[in-house]
Amino acid sequence: MYIIAMVAGIVVLLLLGFPIYISFLGGSVIYFLLNPSLSLMMLPQKMVGSMDSFTFLAIPFFMLAGQIMNRGGITNRIFHFADTLVGRYRGGLGYVNILASFIFSGMSGSALADIGGLGVIEMKTMTDAGYDDDFSIGVTAASSTIGPIVPPSLPFVSYAIFGNVSLGALFMAGFTPGIVMVVTLSVMTFIIARKRNYPCGKKYSLKEIARSFMDSFWALLSPVLLIAGIWGGWYTPTEAALVCVVWSIFAGMAIYKDIRPKDLLPIFKETFRMVVPIVSIIVSAVVMAFIVSYEGLGDIVYNLVATITTNKYVFLFLLNVFLLLLGMVLEGTAITVLLVPLIVPIAANFGINIVHLGVIFCLNVMIGLLTPPVGISLYLLTSVTGKSFGQVSKAVSPWLIPLFAALFIVTYWEGFVLLIPRLVGVIS
Repeated sequence: MYIIAMVAGIVVLLLLGFPIYISFLGGSVIYFLLNPSLSLMMLPQKMVGSMDSFTFLAIPFFMLAGQIMNRGGITNRIFHFADTLVGRYRGGLGYVNILASFIFSGMSGSALADIGGLGVIEMKTMTDAGYDDDFSIGVTAASSTIGPIVPPSLPFVSYAIFGNVSLGALFMAGFTPGIVMVVTLSVMTFIIARKRNYPCGKKYSLKEIARSFMDSFWALLSPVLLIAGIWGGWYTPTEAALVCVVWSIFAGMAIYKDIRPKDLLPIFKETFRMVVPIVSIIVSAVVMAFIVSYEGLGDIVYNLVATITTNKYVFLFLLNVFLLLLGMVLEGTAITVLLVPLIVPIAANFGINIVHLGVIFCLNVMIGLLTPPVGISLYLLTSVTGKSFGQVSKAVSPWLIPLFAALFIVTYWEGFVLLIPRLVGVIS
């Protein structure tokens, strides 16, 4: 009864146009007021306690690192280096777009940072080269989803916090799915490029490739420092986020000289503006996660699912469908905070590795960024391209096919997803 009242309150607030975090908090207040067994004073205690997490600090630090790299000329160098490698082929700028996003993903961990920084460069270059707008928008949107899968990954951080999972193991597990996404998106690019007879790019000499590599070397060193440090036990993933920030400032100011001291304050302000909404959603959703646990909804849902199937592969299929549908109407952070505490124990009962589950979960959430009506990446693309929301959605929709293909492979090929974590010994 109390849960029904809470859900009704959330729906009403959302329909009235209130932000997600206000709607969540409003529903939680209704629950606490109606439930005589709980004190309303528990609400602020849970909210404050949700921030008491060392791992959580990785989120603002990785976002700050991404902002510094976008301002520090690093994205331009990454794009040019990718162009020297794969730009020579028919539709080459499509492959460059995908490869550059894969490289940049090892630095930012954010799809929005990819679109707002690297994506703007990619789309302008593709437009100037005569590529159709729908192709440049579609491949940019789809390739941006690689960023939060290949480490560092902001969704992995949230999943690790609320699923009580090793962040290092999740980071290691993100490499092979990232490669799968590169392959499926490249196949899509190959088909469209052949069909539309897109031009081949410039063929660079080995000397030019080497020169481009050296020019971007210090930028490319960032993901190496990140992964090597975590792998070698030199620092935790959260400390690695701070290392990325320090390294990005050093590279931007001392090596590339594209950032001046006066540029840092605007970068910090922009990062703060981006972090606050995420923190607000997490704080409000944590209270709801407590309510879900308090009501024992995990056992209820498990028993319900068990009446439908006891096969873990069928369960994973149903979970994917549910998450994809939910991604159409809810923001990814809210989905993560609300559902991870609920589905992790259920998946464990089905014998599903929770690190593997984390990759599946986060890939679903990333695809949700590209699905209307709530897809945040679609709104950002609308802003940076000047196209209507309908035009952007239409351009992106065909690119969901290779992403669905990648999701299928990641879901049902556990051994490949967990190959690197098992090789380095972070999981058994």
